[in-house]
Amino acid sequence: MHSADADAARSVVDRYPAGAEIPCFVDPDDPGRSVLDRRLRPVYLIGLFPLVFLLVGLGLLAHVVRRRRHRGQAANGPRSSPAPAIVPPSDGASRELEPAAGPVAKVVGMILIAAFWNGIVAVFVWQAVAAFRRGRPDWFLTVFLTPFVLVGLALIVGIFYTVLAAFNPRPKLTISPAAPRLGDRLRVEWRFTGRAGRISHLTIALQGHEKATYRRGTDTVTDRAAFAWFELADAPTGAVPRRGAAEIVIPEDTMHSFASANNAVIWSLWVHGDIPRWPDVDSSFEIEVRPLARDRLLP
Repeated sequence: MHSADADAARSVVDRYPAGAEIPCFVDPDDPGRSVLDRRLRPVYLIGLFPLVFLLVGLGLLAHVVRRRRHRGQAANGPRSSPAPAIVPPSDGASRELEPAAGPVAKVVGMILIAAFWNGIVAVFVWQAVAAFRRGRPDWFLTVFLTPFVLVGLALIVGIFYTVLAAFNPRPKLTISPAAPRLGDRLRVEWRFTGRAGRISHLTIALQGHEKATYRRGTDTVTDRAAFAWFELADAPTGAVPRRGAAEIVIPEDTMHSFASANNAVIWSLWVHGDIPRWPDVDSSFEIEVRPLARDRLLP
């Protein structure tokens, strides 16, 4: 026995000498469960550790909801006028865009998140199950773990969802010019690999949003606000083209791409395709919009 363990055992023996009358707290329904000391100790606060994972899960859920709400608000915000028309492909300096996150990266990311979350929760679930098997169920622990288990199940469902989405048609976007400026005519050409005919409704849009990170008390908060939304394609059911192109003039009175430690202005092309009874196509391609050309600036 280590000296530290021996000292701890000796202190307990000294605290409760032989022959002394010590109050003992006994569970009348289960006399085997009894304690001598019911004082709250700091070590007991480790039981609140799972709350960290609950907050992380709720944060991820809130992020997804805010992202969809942000897109919905952007869709009702500023638009180009008139809407750009579909035009045939053309030649010229161009650049093929890479998606913000590929299907494999999404699947791997979801697996890692689900494994991390459920791996921690499983330790406490095992304790709750063991208590039931001993015939002494811990109802407080069971009720406490319920929301954590539900979040874990939702993450597992999310894995299957992202796996199914990995088999979706994949959009390939090319822009010209490769690095557009404010006031430039931006040309976007797209094509799909895979079964594009499964898409019932296609939406392609150029969107701009501002991101600001700041401190609120002891928390770090990131807010996003859309300031521009321009539809490039809105193909209804039965009219989704496998490939096409559209042009739009980026307004001069908007903000160019910008990034700093706490603020950023981000432009991206968003592709959304509705697929009945299947995960939708949902991809984002970030682009850089440069400031207005010098010859267009006011003297």
